[in-house]
Amino acid sequence: MKNHYSGRLNDHRRNTDSMVACIKKYASHYRTNNVMFTIGADFAYQYANLSYGYIEEIVKIVSEHPEGGRIFKFKYSTVEEFISAVKKEGEK
Repeated sequence: MKNHYSGRLNDHRRNTDSMVACIKKYASHYRTNNVMFTIGADFAYQYANLSYGYIEEIVKIVSEHPEGGRIFKFKYSTVEEFISAVKKEGEK
């Protein structure tokens, strides 16, 4: 994927430990194992193929990390699905 995200992806590949540490720190502020990462802003998906390609590459980079691949599971979802999962986990 050669585009304006390529430089960022190369940085992410070189710094996977810091990416995993950042995600862990972000997740520590949640009370459940379900964590929401919102991605994008107005007009961010005018070039959806690039945006989703970038997201998929980040997921791949973190999933291939020895610790990241073991402790994180990524899933696209709606806000409703996220809230439902949080409620379900809270019932346990």
